[in-house]
Amino acid sequence: MKIMSVLQRVPWLWHDMIATRVKLPIWLQATLLFCVLYAACAAAAFYAGVILEFLGDHNWSITLGLIAFSAYVMGKTPLGVEKIWSSITPWLANTNQEIAVFHEQTRKTLMRMFWPIALVLILVTLPFSFLTPSAQEGSAYELFDSRLNTALIPLVMYFLGGASALCTFGICAFTWRMNRDLVLKTGFIFKEGKKSLAPFNTLLWQIWGTFSIPLIAGVILLEYVTPGKKGDWLSIFNVITFGVILILTLPTILLPQHSMNKWLRKLQQNELDELNKQLERAAEPITNGDTHELLLRMHRYTHIDHQIRRAIAFSPTLVDLNFVIEIGSRVFFIVIAMLLRNLFYAQQTTLP
Repeated sequence: MKIMSVLQRVPWLWHDMIATRVKLPIWLQATLLFCVLYAACAAAAFYAGVILEFLGDHNWSITLGLIAFSAYVMGKTPLGVEKIWSSITPWLANTNQEIAVFHEQTRKTLMRMFWPIALVLILVTLPFSFLTPSAQEGSAYELFDSRLNTALIPLVMYFLGGASALCTFGICAFTWRMNRDLVLKTGFIFKEGKKSLAPFNTLLWQIWGTFSIPLIAGVILLEYVTPGKKGDWLSIFNVITFGVILILTLPTILLPQHSMNKWLRKLQQNELDELNKQLERAAEPITNGDTHELLLRMHRYTHIDHQIRRAIAFSPTLVDLNFVIEIGSRVFFIVIAMLLRNLFYAQQTTLP
């Protein structure tokens, strides 16, 4: 039982111990993390006598930058989820006990896939340590590069694994549970119009702007700036590693968007169903001939009919899904073409 508790707490250590306790903006915390890691790596390179080669190798600045971006995501995304939760809680028709149970399970839901994703990242990064030249064959910088890669594997596992778990499966599982378990009172979507979608939009753009887009861009840059390492099995494994990272990243563009929109469309349909019932009651004939009651019914009928038209015209879609699919597919094919080109180059240069 204690082991399970520890395993559940580990993914939240950065958020609980640093992001929410240190009195600095989360973006500044991530920047300081990058500076500290880069300074430590540079000091190790200086000690190994390869400081000039390290400073000229853009791989490490990009890799450490991705770790810092992921740290920002791990600190910021849970705050976005809490903002959504606080905005919908006053509108919930569930019992207090149901609300408390749902909120208690949220943290576990967001990081449920942390360990599987972290293990996948270990499996695709650890072989780098065994595919590098031996002490007799490789240069001093190649040996340093191999050792530094091994030392950074836990950081890659923790931060990239945590950010991926949050932005892919975590957010989707959270919105799926909302769709399944939560019942909202009438009027949530239409009370303030598009303003009711602000917390959802904020969270979605946090995922895209601070995780999906930077990570995909970082992977492309890493593949682009390493021409000197092609021509061996390490290069081929590079392609495989980048492919796995992209497979984990691309769903963050589509899945959270799809899951949120599905839940919001369900809420919109519930609103329309309730308004139609009210409209049917208002259209019932008056049997006592009361003129005043008839005028009230006509006024109410007109008002409900206006609300229904407004509800139909209101689109709960956060961002046009077709636009997202189009952009995502273009990025996907560009990245795949680049990876295949580099893989072909690696195979050609290994031929005798």
